Amino acid sequence: MKNPTTKQKLRAVFKAALFGTALSLGFSFYVQHYFEGTTDFALDLLFMIPTTILSNILGLETPKWGSLVNSFAFMVIANGLLVTFIFVVFAFFWQFVVKGHSKNQTTGIE
Repeated sequence: MKNPTTKQKLRAVFKAALFGTALSLGFSFYVQHYFEGTTDFALDLLFMIPTTILSNILGLETPKWGSLVNSFAFMVIANGLLVTFIFVVFAFFWQFVVKGHSKNQTTGIE
C-alpha cells in the first residue's frame, strides 16, 4: 500500500468494523439484561436468524436445548459477525466506490 489514501480508507473501514462489533455487543447485552424472561417474537426472530445461518454454514446439527448453538455466547458471536460484516461491506463500498479515488481526497474519519 504505497498510496496513503488507500491506507486511510482501509483504516476507516477497520474503524467501521470495530464500531459495528461494539454496537452489536452492546445491543446483545442490552437485550439479554432488560428482556430476560420475556417472550417477544420480534426479538427472538432477530437473534435466531443469524444463529441459524451461522450454524448451517458451520455444518452444526439441529440445535438441541442446552447445546452450544442455543447458548447466549453463540448468539452474541453470530450476531457480532453478521453486524460486523454488514458494516465492513457498507464502509468498503462507501470508501472505494462512492467516494472514488482521488489523490487529494481524505476519508473523513481521521
